[in-house]
Amino acid sequence: MSRTDRLVAVGLALGTVLLSWALAVAAGTTDVPRTDDWGFAREAFDLHRTGHLQFIFWGPMTIVGHLLWAQPFLAVFGPHRWVLSLSTSVLVAAGVVAAYSLARRRLSTLGAATSVGVLLVFPGVVRDAATYMSDPPALSLQLITLAVGAAALGAADRRRWVLFSVSMATGFWAFSIRELAVAAPAAVLITMFLVDRTRLSRVRVAGGGALLALACATLWIWHRGLTGVERYRGRPPIADSVVLIVSATLTVGLALAPALAFSVRRWWPPRHRRARASGAAVGVAIVAGRPWLAGHLGQHNWWLVGDYLQADGINGGKLLLGWRPIVLHDALWQVLVGIACLSTVVCAALVTEWIILRPSEPSEPVLRLVGWHVGASVATLAVAAVVNGAMYDRYLWPLVFSSSLLLLGRRATPSDSSRVIAAAQVVSALVTVVAVGTSALLTLNSAAFDAARWQAATEAVDAGTMATELDGGMEWDGAHSTVPNRGGVPSEVDPLVAWWTTLTGMERVCIVVTASPVVSTTGRLVRTVHWRTYLVGGDAVLYVYDRCG
Repeated sequence: MSRTDRLVAVGLALGTVLLSWALAVAAGTTDVPRTDDWGFAREAFDLHRTGHLQFIFWGPMTIVGHLLWAQPFLAVFGPHRWVLSLSTSVLVAAGVVAAYSLARRRLSTLGAATSVGVLLVFPGVVRDAATYMSDPPALSLQLITLAVGAAALGAADRRRWVLFSVSMATGFWAFSIRELAVAAPAAVLITMFLVDRTRLSRVRVAGGGALLALACATLWIWHRGLTGVERYRGRPPIADSVVLIVSATLTVGLALAPALAFSVRRWWPPRHRRARASGAAVGVAIVAGRPWLAGHLGQHNWWLVGDYLQADGINGGKLLLGWRPIVLHDALWQVLVGIACLSTVVCAALVTEWIILRPSEPSEPVLRLVGWHVGASVATLAVAAVVNGAMYDRYLWPLVFSSSLLLLGRRATPSDSSRVIAAAQVVSALVTVVAVGTSALLTLNSAAFDAARWQAATEAVDAGTMATELDGGMEWDGAHSTVPNRGGVPSEVDPLVAWWTTLTGMERVCIVVTASPVVSTTGRLVRTVHWRTYLVGGDAVLYVYDRCG
């Protein structure tokens, strides 16, 4: 990369990490567990303290590479939550640099920065850069694997195979955190095999692939045999898997809307009208299929796959009792759904056109690599949905980046229409405002909510309640539990007591912190706690109940 590119890449990386930490410091969440990282933190601290891997039945992913990466940081700075987050931030910074480096091989400086921005603006990416969640490291290692693989494609002789080996090593590391990350090294292997047509090169690639497969299989079998590893869910009904896949498709469509808007001048004039019309019809079927499936299954039609991008905030529903305040009100949510539907139809049209025209068009190695990564990601995600029923929008981050790079990197279609150019500029600005605004709303208010809930629980402990007799939400309960969570809640038992018994081995729950007033068996209302919201107006309230007094 040139000096300018190095400055841009480092600027994007530092900007991402510093913004994430600034938000965490401002909200007071630097030492607060976020989403699932309470479980990973317990395992990392146990490994630091005992030197042995001790799993707690939380999260079935391989995760070993995540826990090992944090150990040098814990050894230097001590066992603190912010140290675990720091280890994530280092990998995120490296991943952003890798993403820019990969995109720059095909795009201009501005285009490469835009492709990285499309990823970073998705709700949760920046927020999780200062957490111990496993998704950012798995994403970053996939990006590094692809970037090093792209460098190998452009290198010669010995350097080519050194880079190829490094790519396979980082790919294995990514797999050791999340199995879905195998899509990145698989894409490198396929591309190298197809580009290198000599017998010796293909033998080397095949050998590298065999070693990678053996290493991944060995790790997976060993990991599944360890005590405390959560087992995968049973296979869901096929209709539920289809709903997940359709919702994931719409979510990716929404995430790609900024890339579509910025590249509209490249794809607006059709190259194959019949192919594009056929693809658009497929997209319309996908869009129409989501509410139909919901009605057929008797479910509410949520449209998107959810978890981070949802109306009540990032990871909003993880409360035992009560309902979290709505962050994205109905009007904005409907706008997002409309953009998701329209973007999905356009993407389906472009993908169909590309498939039909691909044999007649030259394809650069970098775009072939990214294309194979898109294909491998789709395949692994579909397998996860069908076999395990596991799908959250944060699993889609690598697919979003590679897809955006394909959109922004396609050859421009000749067009002299000044109207298209003017419309493209307006649409790009509007979509960017919506995307950035949505991400800001979710990130800021989710951070404020997490901090307020944790603070309310901490104040209850300071007032004399034992931490293990207090329900402050999933993160608090998990972080303070005394026995591993083994799952399963008897339906005939009070759900709150059943959860607590399952998670901690204790049946006494005295203090409950919840986000809305609950009148059932919660107990006596002790106090209310007001916390500040951002960009949505007004304060929100937490309710603290005493079940024992």
